[in-house]
Amino acid sequence: MDTENEKPDPEYIRKFNQGYILAKYMPGLSEQISKSKSQTPNLQAMKDGRQQFLSEEAVSKAPSWLKPDPQKLDKNLLGKTKGRQIDPER
Repeated sequence: MDTENEKPDPEYIRKFNQGYILAKYMPGLSEQISKSKSQTPNLQAMKDGRQQFLSEEAVSKAPSWLKPDPQKLDKNLLGKTKGRQIDPER
């Protein structure tokens, strides 16, 4: 079964969002929950939400020279492919 096309369980989404919000507004409590040894699906979803918040926060705090510039990337791509044929002539 293709896991990319599966829709997550609504309960997982709810707990994931709760974990994300806890990490954002109550980081101490979120850290305590993440250190829990329990392996229930609800707790794992909350840990996943916390991890998502922490990864997004790390990217947002990175200096601007480490962040990719979408406008610059698009211009570079256009310059490299400009005037080229998609399929080579045979």
